[in-house]
Amino acid sequence: MIPGLTSKGGILPEVKAESNVAILCEGKQHILAIGKTTMSPGDMKRINKGIGIELLSYVGDDAWNIK
Repeated sequence: MIPGLTSKGGILPEVKAESNVAILCEGKQHILAIGKTTMSPGDMKRINKGIGIELLSYVGDDAWNIK
């Protein structure tokens, strides 16, 4: 959700809408998920509600468990 990205601890990299991004948790060094932005960071800051990143894959899903 966008408020988590625009909060004090959130980081919004300057990418275009529909960009693939890595999602990390504050204080962690490993990627938790991979997603695609739904809008530009400027729009996220301006609107400040809704879904900012559509998840494509996350830790524990079938793609991460391939052996």
